[in-house]
Amino acid sequence: MTPFEKTIQKSFDEYAARAYLMILHPQMRCVGTRGGKVPLWVQVAKAPFDIAGLYLDNGRYIAVELKENASRHTSLQIIGPGKKGTGLQYHQLEGLVTVHEAGGLALVLWDNAGEVGLIDGPRLKAAKSAYDTALKAAAAGYPNGARGVKSIPWGNFAPVTIGNGGTPLWLPENKGSNKASTVPLKDAPDEDA
Repeated sequence: MTPFEKTIQKSFDEYAARAYLMILHPQMRCVGTRGGKVPLWVQVAKAPFDIAGLYLDNGRYIAVELKENASRHTSLQIIGPGKKGTGLQYHQLEGLVTVHEAGGLALVLWDNAGEVGLIDGPRLKAAKSAYDTALKAAAAGYPNGARGVKSIPWGNFAPVTIGNGGTPLWLPENKGSNKASTVPLKDAPDEDA
């Protein structure tokens, strides 16, 4: 784990009363041993994002991807499908947008050279849409298609407050907590009729 991941994991205690959070690890498989004693592991699948969880009051899903870099960047690069590089992998962006569209909380938490910011589901969905448009334009042969939006500007990230213990306070209150089950259905038949 990186120092940023450790710091974020420490912040889980801050949220224990309202959310269950855990770090997701990629699926691994033992492929043998070294010297007959030390197991050798190989990664066989990718985790869709770094943190998964649930709000305790109504079970709303939480998905968070953590990013960090030592030097300051003006934007977070989106790494295309099947490509390698540092930045937000397309499968991570796709997973977060899926969580957002299903009604969950999707965030990217980015430590940009010591300054921490976060971006939420609606902005992630917009970034994915812009990226997908650039991919389609490039595939269709448009001259400027390949130069489309392929990163998320730092200005789109909201600054994160640092708490008393030096840990970032990043998890927002659950919007509509306990109200999801009490909203009446518009077309529900009247029981007295």
